[in-house]
Amino acid sequence: EKKIAWIHASIKNWYEKESKIKRLEKRLKKYTKVVTICDEMKNETGKLLPSIKNKLIRIYNPFNFERIKKLAKNCSEINMELYNQDYIISIARLTLHQKDFFTLIKGFKLAKELGVKEKLYILGDGPDKEKIQKMISEEKMENEIFLLGNVKNPYPWIKNSKMLVHSSKYEGLPTVLIEALILDKIVISSKCPTGPAEILENGEIGFLYEIGDYRKLSELIMENLESNISNEKIDSKIQKYSVEKVIKEYEQIILS
Repeated sequence: EKKIAWIHASIKNWYEKESKIKRLEKRLKKYTKVVTICDEMKNETGKLLPSIKNKLIRIYNPFNFERIKKLAKNCSEINMELYNQDYIISIARLTLHQKDFFTLIKGFKLAKELGVKEKLYILGDGPDKEKIQKMISEEKMENEIFLLGNVKNPYPWIKNSKMLVHSSKYEGLPTVLIEALILDKIVISSKCPTGPAEILENGEIGFLYEIGDYRKLSELIMENLESNISNEKIDSKIQKYSVEKVIKEYEQIILS
């Protein structure tokens, strides 16, 4: 029978042991097709697992643009005191294994020292929340960086922010970058495997910095708080993620 598998992360970064990668390759050989969720991931997987290279295809995760825009207008559960301040936003699971909070905190602190007035709100929860709060305290940034926890509807927070900053060591396809672009936000991200460079068209519709380069991150925050990237240009580039287009690709792989 036809069997299809989906890969949602950078295998090279997710599986640290060679033995686990080999076991994964053995399992994936049994599938008819293996779907990766971005081209960078497809290329990386093909090099890492050459025996399944001919089975690999790329289908992006689908996004309902109109639903995201509609939810962005719903402020019914918003803390208006925080919401009405000027802020930069970051949305991530609070885990130090994958997310690079050290660079995010250091980069934002340096940007503040250089004159940035905005606060930084971090939405999300996870096992390393206390460690991250300690990092914020050690940098004496408790009055500038706020951990807001899980938020059921993050879209109003994104829409109302000055920009979205993403700091990660590795990814699959970081959907929050696409959601921010749908909401016409400036996006800054680490150039980590896999996804950010592809989503931001290698810096054409967003800004990239190398993993760990907090000085460059601070510069990008400073330089682009008032930037304006053409909305028409962004809209044309992100249509490939629309649910209408991606569903057709799902149908093609299932029915072919």
